[in-house]
Amino acid sequence: MAFADGVAGPSQEVLSHYIFDHNRVHLSRNQAWDISRQILRQSALLGVPVDLGVAIMQRESSFNPYAINQRSGDYGLFQIHYSFWKKHFARKKGSRLWALSFKDLYLINVNVRVGMMIIRHDLVLAHGSVSGMIGFYSGRKGVERDQYILSVLSNESSFRRYRKKWEALAQLR
Repeated sequence: MAFADGVAGPSQEVLSHYIFDHNRVHLSRNQAWDISRQILRQSALLGVPVDLGVAIMQRESSFNPYAINQRSGDYGLFQIHYSFWKKHFARKKGSRLWALSFKDLYLINVNVRVGMMIIRHDLVLAHGSVSGMIGFYSGRKGVERDQYILSVLSNESSFRRYRKKWEALAQLR
């Protein structure tokens, strides 16, 4: 399966192991598996590179679905800034659409969907520039913005190295 960047995506097994191995909150294997499934699904639906979504999620929450920043009002895996984004997203319940609540952002499927939609939005704003998109996502300015971009790019490289090692080991089997 090819993604927006033209590169075949990682297997769910590789991605779930990376999430499990790199989280700081002691996720269960089932939680890591669920997060990886949602990332792969939304990547395919929205055309957002998996590696980019993983790198931002790692930077924002260390893969903690219950992460909260009380000061800024950011929630979940992608640390969605609720007060800004709430007017842009709704959740389907039955046949009706309901406004997203901040509690919805603790649901893995909702947070990943919204986070990946924001990444896609920011990629469009940045005219496809990954660094520009990361800067938009961060909402920071100046040196803090540059540090955030470098941190996300470092996470992206870390995931790619992990993936290559995993795939090399799989070929030996």
